Amino acid sequence: MTEHIRYLSERARMPIAVIPNAGLPEVVDGEMCYNLSPIALAEYHTRFITEFGVSVVGGCCGTTPEHMEAVVEAVAGLEPAGRSPQHLPGAASTYSFTPFEQDTSFLMIGERTNAHGSKKFRESLLAEDWDACVQMGKDQVKEGAHLVDLCVDYVARNGAQDMDELAARFSTQVGVPLVLDSTEPEVMEAGLQRIGGRAVLNSANLEDGDGPGSRFDRVMSLASQYGAAVVCLLIDEDGQARDVEWKMRIAHRIHDLAITTYGLE
Repeated sequence: MTEHIRYLSERARMPIAVIPNAGLPEVVDGEMCYNLSPIALAEYHTRFITEFGVSVVGGCCGTTPEHMEAVVEAVAGLEPAGRSPQHLPGAASTYSFTPFEQDTSFLMIGERTNAHGSKKFRESLLAEDWDACVQMGKDQVKEGAHLVDLCVDYVARNGAQDMDELAARFSTQVGVPLVLDSTEPEVMEAGLQRIGGRAVLNSANLEDGDGPGSRFDRVMSLASQYGAAVVCLLIDEDGQARDVEWKMRIAHRIHDLAITTYGLE
């Protein structure tokens, strides 16, 4: 676990808890066994606290009262090492992190798995050919997409059901972070409930204001609840912004609302 904890220590702004098994499991005479000794577990936890600033330690599968006694004796009074994590804004799939700012390119979002923009994807969706839909997502990653947009909105379809079906498959088979693209917040939430990483929601705007129950409020609330990022459009109650002053006014308004009302960054 050491390198994983080191990575978290350098990047995670929240406290870190380490609750390991008593070593890797082995099957002996048909039974699961864990061979890490109490002293060894205590030594590892001591290092995690003093080197990486871990705040909470304990034990999971295979640990015994003797393990916990050794840990308590070893770490009592220890002060977690100070941490200065370097936060990097981005999105994440179950398997990988993608920073929004790319070193050698702009951030590329694959848009082919979108029922509005791709006839092939739409036909696969209508035929409920889920494997074909997933393959289109994979193909976009092969072609260099950093994120993949997933939009299942289509007249007479149950968008939440389709999103649930495809987000579950994409989250384990496509690999890169997902942009959940819908005009309906409940469809976005169906996808958020299936994703293990950090998704991007597309999109939010102020077309019907920012009051309770507005689409802006519902999307931002989802972002806050699920830790998602949000694409925001420069649209307010008067329409699409068409000059710099209007655009900046909406941008600052959205920015202030996101931070002060919804606790986003």
